[in-house]
Amino acid sequence: METYVIGTMRVCEGLKSCFRNQTRVVNVCSRAGKSRIVAPSLRQRLLDPNLSMEDLVAHTNSFPKRILDGSHSSEGWPNSMYGVAKLLEAMYTRILARDLGRTAIVSACC
Repeated sequence: METYVIGTMRVCEGLKSCFRNQTRVVNVCSRAGKSRIVAPSLRQRLLDPNLSMEDLVAHTNSFPKRILDGSHSSEGWPNSMYGVAKLLEAMYTRILARDLGRTAIVSACC
């Protein structure tokens, strides 16, 4: 989580002030992070077009804790730490694209 999600957020947020028209941001995600790896109710929350950074960070911080206490499955999370990290990175990419609007072209690729 720290490397794939939080690290990506820190780099992109740190560089935001440098972004100008036609800046291109490409975050390297993975097919392992497809939204179908989580339960439908959780998927709906993650795919919400109005998902906030605060909500995304809360999910990012919550998942490892749920793994440790054994409640991740009951909350809709899979057993794949890598898959979840890449899914959350893709969700961050969507938030970044929404926030930057026409200032930059933001993509996630596999």
